[in-house]
Amino acid sequence: MRFAPALLLAACGGSGRVEDILALDGDAAAGQTVWAARCASCHGSFGEGGSGPALAVPADEAAFVDVVLYGQGDMSGQEDVVDDQDVADLLAFALEGYTLGSDPCRASTSPCR
Repeated sequence: MRFAPALLLAACGGSGRVEDILALDGDAAAGQTVWAARCASCHGSFGEGGSGPALAVPADEAAFVDVVLYGQGDMSGQEDVVDDQDVADLLAFALEGYTLGSDPCRASTSPCR
């Protein structure tokens, strides 16, 4: 399933770096570390928002990677401060609902919903 966005980008002439990242296997636990270091100060520990907007679980993996790398709105791109594996790991963490068991009400399979 990870390859479909990459193929779509290739067909549309998308970023080669985005394609490369989507082809990597992300590690959600490593992504949590990247999140804590680079994202949580603006987007909150669980993606609930703060000075930056609240974030949903990404529906479009390529768009998520593109925003991380190149920014959007008030968010500056992180392309010069994160490597490709960091972004793949961050995507894996985001796909877990920005939680690895620390807050079960934030998980996509939450018993709180």
